[in-house]
Amino acid sequence: MSYQAVILTVSDSCAAGTRTDTSGPAIRGMLENAGFAVQAMQTVPDEEGQISAAIVHACDILQADLVVTTGGTGLSPCDVTPEATLAVLDREIRAIPVAMWVEGLKSTPRRSTRCGKSRSTRSSAPAA
Repeated sequence: MSYQAVILTVSDSCAAGTRTDTSGPAIRGMLENAGFAVQAMQTVPDEEGQISAAIVHACDILQADLVVTTGGTGLSPCDVTPEATLAVLDREIRAIPVAMWVEGLKSTPRRSTRCGKSRSTRSSAPAA
């Protein structure tokens, strides 16, 4: 028996058709190589409600065993995938994202320093 997976790409530009999704197909290949049957791939914009609704649809309607999201995890205000995911979880298993982060550091050692910084929108002029 193979497990059923759904891949959700979160991207305003991919949802609008102005950019081609490359992460979704790459994840599909990884999942299929691991024995998963990918039953659906969907692109949604960086809108918390739409992301949450797509996750719920994948679980409740498509009965996916695994839902993988890609995109929307940066530091800009529109990157709300983590919040949208948390909003629909019954229970958070914190070790999973930690394990993903640790594994990611093996191939991108400076990832933690890049993700730990955010540009300020405040003026750089000194206070009077």
